[in-house]
Amino acid sequence: LREISESNVRSIARLEQAALLDPGKTVYYHEVISVAGRRQWHNNALQTLAPCEIVFLDPDNGLSVKSVGKGSEKSVKYVWDAELGDYLRRGQSVVFYNHRPRKKTEIFFPEFKERLLGIEEVQNKSVSVLTCPKGTVRDYFLIAANEEHAVRIFSALHKLIEGPWGKMGLCRIQNFQG
Repeated sequence: LREISESNVRSIARLEQAALLDPGKTVYYHEVISVAGRRQWHNNALQTLAPCEIVFLDPDNGLSVKSVGKGSEKSVKYVWDAELGDYLRRGQSVVFYNHRPRKKTEIFFPEFKERLLGIEEVQNKSVSVLTCPKGTVRDYFLIAANEEHAVRIFSALHKLIEGPWGKMGLCRIQNFQG
């Protein structure tokens, strides 16, 4: 992973080729999204990712926002509430990247928590947030589909924080119950 991260060629394809995750249990989905083809793209993703326990969504910007409608050219840069719900209803946990707006943490998180918990399928779920504050702040939201996944996610995040990443202040976590 270090070799990939320190190179000039960082891509999902390189991660897939490196086989860092068990290839028998990992699906990389590369299809490009268009506004017109979004519904079909999502249906294809649901079919392809059906056997997965956890789904990682990496939209350019994160969870949908009021200022960008589904038919907008920019809509492909977001994950939509219904898309999150589709995975959670099937018992799959979801991790997604969310680009942090230029808001102070104490304002952003309560607003985002309220927004996220407004999604029916997220309610009553354990939600963890991994924040990497160095440079551009990056937030990864981990929504556990069930208690077993919640325990595994919590354990993995705490191992990360107890290691060099946490000790150097490169990452921190917080949890809330949906």
